Amino acid sequence: MLKLSPDETTIIGNLPDRWLRMDTMSQHAVLEVGRALHDAKMRDFPPECCGLIAGSKHGSLATDLTFKQTLQDGVAFASPALFGYTLANISLAEAASQYKITGPVFCVLDTEPLKAAQQEAKRWLRFMPPNSFVIYGELDVIPAGDSEQITATFYIQKSAQQ
Repeated sequence: MLKLSPDETTIIGNLPDRWLRMDTMSQHAVLEVGRALHDAKMRDFPPECCGLIAGSKHGSLATDLTFKQTLQDGVAFASPALFGYTLANISLAEAASQYKITGPVFCVLDTEPLKAAQQEAKRWLRFMPPNSFVIYGELDVIPAGDSEQITATFYIQKSAQQ
């Protein structure tokens, strides 16, 4: 569970209804996408003019492993709340929903996640309306014993028309 500072709460705005049920990857996606928008002072934009692409080395592995633990006592005890987060794209969908982003939204699995995400952002911008932008970044939650190593950084790639 991500503990938010007052500044981080301000960045996110109203917390999503599902915040307490979200996996760590989704919470970090919501926060860091909000931070990128906040830092760029880009809160009001046509939703179709914004996309969200993250690169990841491990995808939803941390959540997948946690979900697997809920299966130890049989399928009847599997966590339906966790199961919903066992795809890497779900964390980005949560962030897109929070900030009303309706352009392309997906996760790219790659050994060079940030580079892959930026390349995809540039590629998609060629097909988006003028003055569009894509939030791109790297998002990973790596299990490490009782803790997790988190990488969550996002940037904004603007179209050439701007």
